[in-house]
Amino acid sequence: MLLAAPTPSSSRYAAVVGSMHACVRCSRLKQLVGFGGVACRAAAPDCHGTHLACHHATRRSDVVQVKEVPRWGGYVVNLLHYEDAARLAFAVLRGDGEGPFKGQAFIGCDGVPVTFADMMAACNASGVPELRGEVNFTLPEDQASKGKRVFNDGTRARLGGWTPTYGSFAEFMAAGARDCYNS
Repeated sequence: MLLAAPTPSSSRYAAVVGSMHACVRCSRLKQLVGFGGVACRAAAPDCHGTHLACHHATRRSDVVQVKEVPRWGGYVVNLLHYEDAARLAFAVLRGDGEGPFKGQAFIGCDGVPVTFADMMAACNASGVPELRGEVNFTLPEDQASKGKRVFNDGTRARLGGWTPTYGSFAEFMAAGARDCYNS
């Protein structure tokens, strides 16, 4: 997901680009920042179309049951709850902290990288029946990329101490996966 906004002096808007190839997204991000725009990039997994869990996965239409995933279970991803992504975008648009911002990019993540296997373990331990299930990660470690650990300390500092409401995916799941859609 890419959230973008023009400089604070012009009319405010947000654009969401989520289905483009990663190289195209990166190119568009650089163009936007080059023109003086501001961008928030949510660090999110590229599952090649296989979504293991969503932070709002208890909504029936978002639950996807997958038995085999052609990925390594130790692959590391960085997540951010969609409510926290929205709060981050609004903080940037408002110019919180060191703002107003011009020609800058911000990374959005909860700061707690997690593996695919640990994501599934958190879902199974959540107590939410719709999220329980066994997944077989079929790609051996020696054939897999390892993922990436992303931390957004710079984003948090520039935004005056912004922190996500949901500290991590495991914490969210342990609390029963409750958010504004299902509370």
